[in-house]
Amino acid sequence: MKKERSPGFSQKGDRYYAKGSFFDEDKTFDGRLARVERHVARDPDAPDSKRLYSFHTFVIQKGAKTRTYVFKGVKEINLTGYFKEGDRVRHHYGHAIPEKYDKSGDSEVVCIVCGEPVNCRRSVCPYCGSVLLK
Repeated sequence: MKKERSPGFSQKGDRYYAKGSFFDEDKTFDGRLARVERHVARDPDAPDSKRLYSFHTFVIQKGAKTRTYVFKGVKEINLTGYFKEGDRVRHHYGHAIPEKYDKSGDSEVVCIVCGEPVNCRRSVCPYCGSVLLK
């Protein structure tokens, strides 16, 4: 998402807000999960569609900084049972689902790309082919 520049702002400044630049808002971010919510709704970007999606909102807090990330997936995905408020998590650049630090008591891990739960013994997600973070 590109930021709007104020009047008089140099056009060269646009490159600083490019995806992946130093000033990009989407950076890897560690903290505690302050809130996780799920709701099922139609995609607001496609109002004519009848297809329902599952929207998960993750609010991560570290000190005074708070970041909010929204994951849009198929309606059957429910990550509220996997994540608990207070979990120590890491948001990875480019992904909407955070990674839990402590997965020791879990028999499954959640793929941060597609949101599907996968057995801990696997190293690659069978649904999307991404490497699982363990």
